[in-house]
Amino acid sequence: VNTDLKVLQTILRNLLSNAIKFSYAAGSIQLALVNNHDKTEFHIEDNGIGLSPMPDNSTEKPKGSGVGLKICREIADRAGLQLSLTSSSSGGAIGTLAFPAAR
Repeated sequence: VNTDLKVLQTILRNLLSNAIKFSYAAGSIQLALVNNHDKTEFHIEDNGIGLSPMPDNSTEKPKGSGVGLKICREIADRAGLQLSLTSSSSGGAIGTLAFPAAR
């Protein structure tokens, strides 16, 4: 990975923290590193409450404001990385951080 270590740590810490915070007590979180010929992707997938708004009683943990992810996306953009969030087939969310493959 050809990027600043602190940037990478900040973004991955935020994605993992959100996955933990918004997963159900008996939920699971899966981590995957995928190497393609032109980029490497780090995926964090949870089966928690997902990206769409849910009733307040859907999880024991507090709802977030999304500000952390917005800031992480801005940091990623400045570092030449791509941060995306998508819905998971399990009902949770997938955070993907993509960066150019090392040369």
